[in-house]
Amino acid sequence: MSPIDRIKDTIANHEGDWSLDEVQDIGRQLSEEISRNYIDPMVRAEEISVQQRDLYHEIEAQKTRNGELNRLIKETDDKALKKQYRQELAEGRARRKELEGQYEELSKQYWGLFNNDGRSAILQENLAQIRDVGGITEDNVKRYADLEAYPDSTDRTMKAAIEAMNCYPSAWLEHSQDHWYALQPHWTTDRAYYNTGTGEIRFNERLSTNVHEMGHRFEQCVPGIMQSEREFYARRTAGESLEWLGQGYDRSEKTRKDKFENAYMGKDYGGAAYELVSMGFQYAFTDYGRLAKDPDMETWILGLLATM
Repeated sequence: MSPIDRIKDTIANHEGDWSLDEVQDIGRQLSEEISRNYIDPMVRAEEISVQQRDLYHEIEAQKTRNGELNRLIKETDDKALKKQYRQELAEGRARRKELEGQYEELSKQYWGLFNNDGRSAILQENLAQIRDVGGITEDNVKRYADLEAYPDSTDRTMKAAIEAMNCYPSAWLEHSQDHWYALQPHWTTDRAYYNTGTGEIRFNERLSTNVHEMGHRFEQCVPGIMQSEREFYARRTAGESLEWLGQGYDRSEKTRKDKFENAYMGKDYGGAAYELVSMGFQYAFTDYGRLAKDPDMETWILGLLATM
């Protein structure tokens, strides 16, 4: 039985509510599987460099051959040969274009290694093997989001909603649909937010922000998440005093810093809400390296995504 199948089997045979320890045990197994499939960016960068070097030589050889064919076409008066050379040249040009496209794609992969942690993609692949994920398209997005609620809704709003929702388990989207407040997205160039009292959610151009705000939605409407969050917060911040979040925040915005990767994770809402899952999901899907710096947080967040 594969590690993913073992996780699925444990989830399928689980009875009752998930305890914090049980959630983290599933998350620990998923974290180990992600690590097994993760290739260090520097190792992958070297592999790409070797591939690019080979492609460069092949491109240069094809350029040289194409040049020779051009010369032969001009020098020969033999119509059959000229036709043959022209055919070969057309194929050579197509081959050069194909090789250059492969080289460009490798370049994108190379620079992407340093702009996006590959573990986020591995998480999404593994999560999709454990349970149904996403499934939101332009054809069905209006089932899950009231795009007509605000007159300023745009194609950008729809695109942001689809991208953010497709990161999450399909069952969570069903819980969101059944919630007493419909999800009501629109666009902002200011601070994004989710209003728990109305279902209003403001998206912007950043996937990380939109995933974060959707996290607040699921915190509110997916059974078990808030309870687990409350327990995790209490354990992590035991003995911590409230402090002002600092420059850029209102004086009323306070946190229990603990050893969270970002002090915002400990923001206090009097137990009515938290920033833990929203920040955790944000990192999991868009900046996994930051989540992995806190293994306790990582295993909990992964466990929630797999079990709730």
